[in-house]
Amino acid sequence: MIELAPERPTGYIELGLLRTSQKRFTEAEALFHKALSWDPGSADAVKGLATVYLAENKPADALHFLEGQIDHNRNSSPLYLYQGQVLLETKQYDAAEAALARAVELDQKNLVALLLLA
Repeated sequence: MIELAPERPTGYIELGLLRTSQKRFTEAEALFHKALSWDPGSADAVKGLATVYLAENKPADALHFLEGQIDHNRNSSPLYLYQGQVLLETKQYDAAEAALARAVELDQKNLVALLLLA
């Protein structure tokens, strides 16, 4: 896919997901960054990179990265969802609840956020 459309983030995201599943985190991180260079608003690339940080046991890096993304796009329900999920992983329940509530406020059909709040 990358060879056919190197300027599209999809191939980098898919390969990043594969490398993450193979625990080849350095490669996965580079691929997600490449996807973000083509599409800075790609929620899939953001989620992939946050997932890599969590898999590497770097939750602070995941949160810092997500906070930076949210600073650039305060109206993205998926970003608040991902932030809420990371905060849950790190047992920061009050902050997680606030992030998930914001995700639902922005998109009342965000079922994952609604379920996590239940």
